[in-house]
Amino acid sequence: MSGLGRRTRRPVVGPRVIAISLLSVCAAVLAGCVRRAEEPAAERPALVVLVTVDTLRADHLPFYGYPQPTAPFLTELAGRSVVFDNAFTAASHTAPAHASMLTSRYPYEHLLLRNGQAIMSDTLTLAELLAQHGYDTGAFASVTFLEPLARRFAHADAVWRPGAETVDAAIGWLAHRPRDTRVFLWVHLFDVHEWLIRTGEPYRPFRAVLAREASLSGAQLRELLVRTQRLDPAVVEREHVELPEAIGSYDARIRYVDAQLRRLFAAGEDWRGPRAALWIVTGDHGEGLGAHQYLRHGRYLYQEQLHVPLMVFRSAAVSTPRRVEVAVHHVDLLPTVAEIVGVTPAPAAAWRGRSLLPLLRDPTAPWAPRFLFSQRRPADLGREQSWLPGDVVALYDLDHKYIYRTHAAHELYDLRADPHEEHNLIDAPSAVRDQLRAAIQPYAAAVAHQEDHAPGPTIQPEHLEQLRALGYGDGTRE
Repeated sequence: MSGLGRRTRRPVVGPRVIAISLLSVCAAVLAGCVRRAEEPAAERPALVVLVTVDTLRADHLPFYGYPQPTAPFLTELAGRSVVFDNAFTAASHTAPAHASMLTSRYPYEHLLLRNGQAIMSDTLTLAELLAQHGYDTGAFASVTFLEPLARRFAHADAVWRPGAETVDAAIGWLAHRPRDTRVFLWVHLFDVHEWLIRTGEPYRPFRAVLAREASLSGAQLRELLVRTQRLDPAVVEREHVELPEAIGSYDARIRYVDAQLRRLFAAGEDWRGPRAALWIVTGDHGEGLGAHQYLRHGRYLYQEQLHVPLMVFRSAAVSTPRRVEVAVHHVDLLPTVAEIVGVTPAPAAAWRGRSLLPLLRDPTAPWAPRFLFSQRRPADLGREQSWLPGDVVALYDLDHKYIYRTHAAHELYDLRADPHEEHNLIDAPSAVRDQLRAAIQPYAAAVAHQEDHAPGPTIQPEHLEQLRALGYGDGTRE
């Protein structure tokens, strides 16, 4: 295992919560503490765009090997980008995952643990960092419960709406920015999340397009996904749909989102003109789709919940299209953007990620091994019955994963031999098990105390009513 025996644990007690960090053997790459050489000024982007597609599994995109044409535009863009094959999220739930992207901190540190909450007031976000260095910042989210996070941007627009309307709003705002300004734009699209709400308008035409262009029949796709993604058709059929129909709905929504991103990208290219741009496209978390007897997300920390697509496109940059195989994490996004635009906040040591710029330049660049960390959101709002109670956290690299549960047996998986996490090795004594069990303890201790200081919901009462009406209040939707 690449990470075992090469890192030590150092619990750090902060003013509000226990904060921990596993130190790398290379101090020069410690969580953003040391800066590399700055980017040439000509390459610093005038436009920085972060696109987050809710509930998007990497393995349903053609450039990650999916056989259906779900994302022709993103596939084109991937051919001009750096694509990370092994990117992971800090949480299998929407708001906590986004907060970790924008702060380079884990949920137990920024304390946005539930949809509708805000991060700690003294936690610096990427938007605020870039604003301090002359960027105009705008957030356009497709759900109201991201509003508290969006308010960290100079312009915040977070309402329930289809992706086309969110992109329209973002394009309109960008068009009114002076051409001599620098802009940081965050666009969040929620459409894929709602795949179980049958494929109606505006998604039906995209379902038809996929049917025409598909390389596999419904039966062939079903057989492939049962074999390669370990999807259980019986789980999907309990929702009164067949597996091909359900996957067709999921894929059609990806195709719809892809079309909206094509429009957004074109508008961004028109606005920036000859100046440099930086685009980051990722998913906030994955989706069960029937793996591990589960359709949705949030309940577990298995790979289908944590593995996300990540691609970085840089115009007017020295990097060339390539694939990167090392494991990276959403907490790496803030340090990456900061280094590319040439800013360094203090204290940089508060970041849990490290800059990906060396890998953008050279996928074979030295990359010290490390463990990645993810946590499940607390089981509440009716989830106590459908979820296992208590805390669930995971520590992993590309070789092994340890899942710690306070109210159930722990789990250990050999990800190389068992990528679908079907064979729990926790009862088999091994050095790997013992080292990971010891390494995860500080994280578990930090998560155990997070609720002592987490703020309550800051979303407006009328928005809470909308959440309940949509099924979130009783845990039926995740």
